[in-house]
Amino acid sequence: MIQYPVELKIEYTNTSEYRECLRKLFKMNKDFKEEIKEIENHNQEKLDDITKDEFSYDNDAAAIMMEFTYKHTINIPEFKELYKKAALRMFSEDLTIGQAVLFSYDYLYYYHLCLVEFFHNRFNPNFEFYENLVKILS
Repeated sequence: MIQYPVELKIEYTNTSEYRECLRKLFKMNKDFKEEIKEIENHNQEKLDDITKDEFSYDNDAAAIMMEFTYKHTINIPEFKELYKKAALRMFSEDLTIGQAVLFSYDYLYYYHLCLVEFFHNRFNPNFEFYENLVKILS
């Protein structure tokens, strides 16, 4: 059964740390070492760490967690408003695009805190991190 990782602390100061947080958040456990090895052998060159990291992104795990959180939050007016505001950042009205934006580097910290409060049944629109996220998106 899927559960949002409410116990996870999201802290990052650079792209590598952010990507590691995403892997934990989305519960990415798939091992890509063999695929990377095949690519390196085929190209006859060693991939740098960033490229390896990009090849190791588990789209399926990300989609599962994103669908789960979207399904549970879309009917909450405050979350729907966040998705609208975030979608506009991409010149879109697609709320799922907005949700994806909220999982990005600039917004994940606050969005995660909002989700933690939501999944603990403690979320309210006066929550400091929700207000900060609304300000950042406005």
